[in-house]
Amino acid sequence: MKKLLFLIFLLSFYSCKVTTVEKQDFKIDLQKDGTGGYVWNYIPSSPDITLVDSVRIPMKDSTGFIRYLRQYNFRATQLGLYKLQFIKKRPFSKSKDTAEIVEKFWIRIKE
Repeated sequence: MKKLLFLIFLLSFYSCKVTTVEKQDFKIDLQKDGTGGYVWNYIPSSPDITLVDSVRIPMKDSTGFIRYLRQYNFRATQLGLYKLQFIKKRPFSKSKDTAEIVEKFWIRIKE
């Protein structure tokens, strides 16, 4: 049973895409911020990754409607592999259990 769980863990880890950045400042863009009242929220997971700021950028789609993109700017203090998680929830929701969508990114910081 332990071998099966370990195998599932390995497969889930390797099935994720790893993005490599060569500098310690990097950005992540998330689509559809504010759609249906749901907004993106970053869940801090490592003291080596600092959220510098986030901005909401209006984008006009092909139908002429405005949609918003949330751009997160980060700074890494150490080289390595990091998992960044974001949840999309309503601002008045206190728990991440009410999240509609969870996005995960694996970021490798190298020189």
